[in-house]
Amino acid sequence: MEQERFGSFSLEKLFAMNDLSQVGAVYNRECFIISCDPGKEIELFKYPCKINAFILVICSEGEISLTCNLNSCEIKKNTLFFCHSGAIIQLKSYTACQLQVIILEEEFLKNLNIDVKRILPYYPYMQEMVLIDLPQDESTFIKDLLDKAALEIVHSSAKPYYHDMVKALIHSLAYKILNIFIDFFLAQLSANRMSLNHGEEYFKMFISLLMQHYKSERSVGFYASKLNLTPKYLTTLIKKVSGRSAADWIDEYVVLEAKALLKYSDMSVQQIAYYLNFSDQSFFGKYFKKQAGVSPTVYKMQK
Repeated sequence: MEQERFGSFSLEKLFAMNDLSQVGAVYNRECFIISCDPGKEIELFKYPCKINAFILVICSEGEISLTCNLNSCEIKKNTLFFCHSGAIIQLKSYTACQLQVIILEEEFLKNLNIDVKRILPYYPYMQEMVLIDLPQDESTFIKDLLDKAALEIVHSSAKPYYHDMVKALIHSLAYKILNIFIDFFLAQLSANRMSLNHGEEYFKMFISLLMQHYKSERSVGFYASKLNLTPKYLTTLIKKVSGRSAADWIDEYVVLEAKALLKYSDMSVQQIAYYLNFSDQSFFGKYFKKQAGVSPTVYKMQK
């Protein structure tokens, strides 16, 4: 209940309350990139705030102490910090640190059309925060990508391919981070440092089944029967672990695949509808528009 006392901030409100000349640059009010060098005073997150966006921090020098959802966290040199949208963040202290921070709204990530299917089994571990010690080369790689994106934002906003360039850099960054996450989670699981509770076990099995059958099966009942559960109980378990229902996950998976095919394949809308086991193009069109907000044809034509 204590978390409900904190106000919730959009990026628009966040940057309106801060002097951007001191903290970096903003892209389209959906992407907030911050570069902080030693000697700079950090005012951002000085007071506890709940941000409706994903936050990624990479520390190159020094050390920073903060709380995420009231849990203490120490970010040191070559450490990557990630927290989910809706987390409560407060900066507690820092020492001559060099930081790169990127804050992304969920809509911005969706517009990048990133294939996140392989990371879904690890979703429960990403609900609070993730803290990963990185090799120097990985840390440098991420820092360089963020620096390049910030430079494009500052110097290229009037150029015709400005948006495409920034999105391409962040697209590369996202896949790099996803690879780091998967390696980290697999290592943690193999070392038995992550123990799955009852609900998380079923969530992992559900996602594994979904990855195998999403092209042909979209009913919660199918997956529940495979797990020897009732649809109602499966929905309850999945909702408790992930905050989303089993039906939501099924829809998300199908729409992710549909978007990828519409954007990158030569298949027609009708071919995609049949490939994803819809009875006809019209039914697929209604389903896709309900989930994505636009028709498959409009989405296919969009850059």
